[in-house]
Amino acid sequence: MNNNAAYVVSAAFALALTPVLAGEAPAGSCGDGYRIEHEDADCLNANWNTLSELATVVAEADTEGAAEVDMERSCMAQFKASSASETCENVSAEFHEPDRCFISALCQLSDTDYNSTRIEASWSDTARLSNCNGILAVGEC
Repeated sequence: MNNNAAYVVSAAFALALTPVLAGEAPAGSCGDGYRIEHEDADCLNANWNTLSELATVVAEADTEGAAEVDMERSCMAQFKASSASETCENVSAEFHEPDRCFISALCQLSDTDYNSTRIEASWSDTARLSNCNGILAVGEC
């Protein structure tokens, strides 16, 4: 009797996969058949209850973009730890591999005016930036 149950399950699984393997399964109205963006997932056409009974559904997460955002925040945190953060505004920070921070800002001159300046520094040096009369520099002026 166990062999018959195994045969029935195998046959049901094979029948369920036949349209997929033959390329006749409905692909939905999105994607190229390989990868879709997260915000487009609503357009998938699948019977998830049947799939979950037959197999485990696995999703791949693309985390590369998140890592870049974290490093840019880290560059900004390094800048905020510097003395230049006290006299500069409209700051933007960008991270580039392997350990470079690109900082752009409007920094105060010796009078009340501001100068647009930018610098590329190592991640660790970004915390040592100074405002040298409207110009960003690593270390003391």
